[in-house]
Amino acid sequence: MKKSELAIKYCKFCLKSFNWRKKWKRDWDNIIFCSKRCKREWKSKSHPIDSSLKLVSS
Repeated sequence: MKKSELAIKYCKFCLKSFNWRKKWKRDWDNIIFCSKRCKREWKSKSHPIDSSLKLVSS
């Protein structure tokens, strides 16, 4: 399979795209961050994406 054919997701924190990896094979549906750093930052800071969504829905 070519790299261009792999599944793509967007990080919930930084919004960068990242490709499927073999090590994520069993857990791909639950992967939402591109890195441990983004996951850590998400937990420690306010969430700009969520806050903008709240403003729209209000």
